[in-house]
Amino acid sequence: VPILCQRDRHALIAILGSALSGRCFLPLDAQLPDTRRDEILNDSGELLFVDAIGAPTVRPFTNPEQTEAAIPDDGEIRDACYVIYTSGSTGQPNGVMVRFSSLRNLLEAFERAAPLTNEPARCSWWTSVGFDVAVYELFSAILYGRTLCIPSHSVRSSVSDLLRWLSANNIHSAYLPPFMVPHLHASLMESNVPATLRRLLVGVEPIEHRLLQEIAAKLPDLYLINGYGPTEATVCATLFRIGRDDRRCGPAPIGQPVDGNVLRIVDTLGLDVPTGVAGELWISGEGLSQGYWRRPELNRIRFVKHDGRLWYLTGDRVRVGDDGELNFLGRRDNQIKFLGQRIELGE
Repeated sequence: VPILCQRDRHALIAILGSALSGRCFLPLDAQLPDTRRDEILNDSGELLFVDAIGAPTVRPFTNPEQTEAAIPDDGEIRDACYVIYTSGSTGQPNGVMVRFSSLRNLLEAFERAAPLTNEPARCSWWTSVGFDVAVYELFSAILYGRTLCIPSHSVRSSVSDLLRWLSANNIHSAYLPPFMVPHLHASLMESNVPATLRRLLVGVEPIEHRLLQEIAAKLPDLYLINGYGPTEATVCATLFRIGRDDRRCGPAPIGQPVDGNVLRIVDTLGLDVPTGVAGELWISGEGLSQGYWRRPELNRIRFVKHDGRLWYLTGDRVRVGDDGELNFLGRRDNQIKFLGQRIELGE
């Protein structure tokens, strides 16, 4: 069910309606260029989509070359909760199919790693709908009976206004993108503390550990989590809790695998590398997506079987430090990220 939406209650209604009726939702940010939106709709093979700008309504999507809905090469989408389109290396967007069981595994692991004891809690929704962190923000609130609070666009785009909004709305759980972390740090150093904040997820790009450690030291009751993960591994494949007394230089580690996930670090021959040696990260386990929608060739390249397991080859370079924590080193290819968004140079 493609859903054209923005961050508001209408989007939430449409997404929940889709999920509760057993459908697989495909969020389309209303700010997408028309050409990219239509490209995704063409690729999805759907004849109808939900327009959730205002009260959700069903609208036809007509394409003269399209006569019927497409079916994946293996027959069906099994237990799929959502499809998120990422930027493709060939310039063509790729739809990643994620099971509800994989999302549930992440949410349950997050509750164990960073529990909210002050229920009923209030959670914020900062992320654009087409970015998979939004799935975490929405379902970590709704599935646990918490209040979901949505900042306006003007508040969301101003760091100082957002920090004031977090305090004024007594937010307990939030996500902040990397470019906002220095501003949060500066605000806390001036004693402008969001008193109710108990859980904060950061990540997507490398963040200086010093900033995070000083934030954690200023807010001793805060679970400050640095998360890492490609869309193909359900939002976060690894988590690292920042310790208030843990001082180190450089980017913060990305930590340990989410419960149910398995990691390998391999060299160019596909052989495991020892501690301290850089290699490509492979991910397997409960968080693994079902692969790319209608991309059999790409699935064969990026999802491979080894030792009886299916692995996703991330293309990310990592290494394990002497403390056993995983450290992110960069990409093996030409993909870049800007403000948390994947950008393929081919596109």
